[in-house]
Amino acid sequence: MKRTLLYLLILAVAGAGAFALYTYFEPATDITKEKAELTISSEELIAAFEANADDAHNANTGKVILVSGKVFASENMEGTQSGITFDLGSDYIITFQMASSFEQPFEPGTDLLIKGQYNGYLAPDDMFGMPGNIQMTQCTVESK
Repeated sequence: MKRTLLYLLILAVAGAGAFALYTYFEPATDITKEKAELTISSEELIAAFEANADDAHNANTGKVILVSGKVFASENMEGTQSGITFDLGSDYIITFQMASSFEQPFEPGTDLLIKGQYNGYLAPDDMFGMPGNIQMTQCTVESK
């Protein structure tokens, strides 16, 4: 009886270890091939965060979102993360961390459709006059 319990305990520990290793080494999901769960304009997304940031955060966490808007700034750095920012002159900006670099930076005011995974937000900081930041990762430009 004791020997059976010992074997079951060893089997359980080995199974838990195998699951932990599988989870740890599992490759990241490729967002570029996933279908967007939500299509929204940058104005609507920012309005949702201005109305209630916690509710908007909870509703969008982990979702693949397709966002349309105008470029405020873009930065393309070879070998490092490239990014695009949408700014509407409100309490929030939207930053897109691109999955890969793009050929040339986009001109401010360019209309873009960008797909990415919502990854959190930073609340506006009134003390320092900093806007809030809605953060999207693994992004790709879907159209111009």
